Amino acid sequence: MAKKFSKVQDKAPRPGRDNKEDLFSASPVSQFSKKEESKKSSTEPPEKTSMLIKDMDYALMEKLKNIVFTEKMSGDYFATQSSIAIRAIEQFIESYDKEIKERPERVKKTEEKLRNRKR
Repeated sequence: MAKKFSKVQDKAPRPGRDNKEDLFSASPVSQFSKKEESKKSSTEPPEKTSMLIKDMDYALMEKLKNIVFTEKMSGDYFATQSSIAIRAIEQFIESYDKEIKERPERVKKTEEKLRNRKR
């Protein structure tokens, strides 16, 4: 004889529906990111930084896109605008004739304060 199942729901509360708990406030991901932020020292430089080039000429941007396309067609499938720009900056630094002077400590501290304020 087959068992008959009733349509009675079990009385256990369902997260997010019955007990109105916020599922995202205590998520493992948010807790992990808070721990990581607390581990970072303010004296350590960031691993990666972003830079926005506001005044790039349209023709220059088109050249950059064409270079990325050319690199991808020649086999470098992971070429990006960022990777090409980084490579160009590295080559520029290698060929730079003047002595590169270190910024004063007060300027670096000001930059760090601005960087931390944006987070």
